[in-house]
Amino acid sequence: MARDDIDATQADMAGNTPLHLAAREGKLSTLSVLLHHGAKPQVKVHSTPYLSNCINTYFRFFQNDMGLKSFDCARLSRKSDCAEFLLLYEASIAISGELISAKSRQEALQSESAELRGHFK
Repeated sequence: MARDDIDATQADMAGNTPLHLAAREGKLSTLSVLLHHGAKPQVKVHSTPYLSNCINTYFRFFQNDMGLKSFDCARLSRKSDCAEFLLLYEASIAISGELISAKSRQEALQSESAELRGHFK
């Protein structure tokens, strides 16, 4: 989120991004807004051992030292609608990336083909 220098990907002391917290709480509309503002669903956040020891007593439930993605947080919290949303979002991003890559390869092959045809006329 760009307003007021808020970073949608910044982790808290327990190792959770806003996306992790929204997924864990089942806040589907918040997930959508965070993703729209640049949150990364594939981020696995690890808290440092020092911070883990300092906050373990107070924030045990919110600890993310296992390197969970936001999808994992939603799934483990039994927020199936959020888990499905995040899974589909990640899949669509991956498919889009593959499509762009395939289009680029296709254009390169068409260019190479045109060049070869020019040599053999």
